[in-house]
Amino acid sequence: MKKIFVKSDNMATLVCDGCGKQYRRDVSRFTRLEREVRLKWTCPCGAINRAALERRNHIRYKVNLSGKFSFYSQDGKFSMVPLVVVDISRGGLQFKRRTGLTKYPFQEGDHLTVQFDLDDQDRSSVYREVGVRAIRKDGSVGAEFVSKEHYDRLGPYLLYRSA
Repeated sequence: MKKIFVKSDNMATLVCDGCGKQYRRDVSRFTRLEREVRLKWTCPCGAINRAALERRNHIRYKVNLSGKFSFYSQDGKFSMVPLVVVDISRGGLQFKRRTGLTKYPFQEGDHLTVQFDLDDQDRSSVYREVGVRAIRKDGSVGAEFVSKEHYDRLGPYLLYRSA
């Protein structure tokens, strides 16, 4: 299914598969929905079109990168826990505990330090501070990079990676 990207003004450009005509539409009513939004529309030329709205700001890549997250617990103890980064984008990442446990010693809104090794030729290590955005029922954690500037190996890794 083809994807239609939503611009920052909540407008999307729909392109007819039959005639190629473009239609710019306001899709703001769909931007707050948690689930995937699939559209189906009929062009005046008679072609029936289907597409999914892509509401992310950055392309997300599926990966399998080993690393650790570290944090200070409420009693002041420092801990490092093994993780696996399952997807990554310029804005953040999603990870799971390597052990598969779903209980985490932090909550949404907390800040952690993550370290993971890229699967590039040099196996480059990346260190980032992240803010926890979501802890999901399946045990995965969605986190946003505190800094969106990637001047180390992560920048080129994301720039030249193919989806």
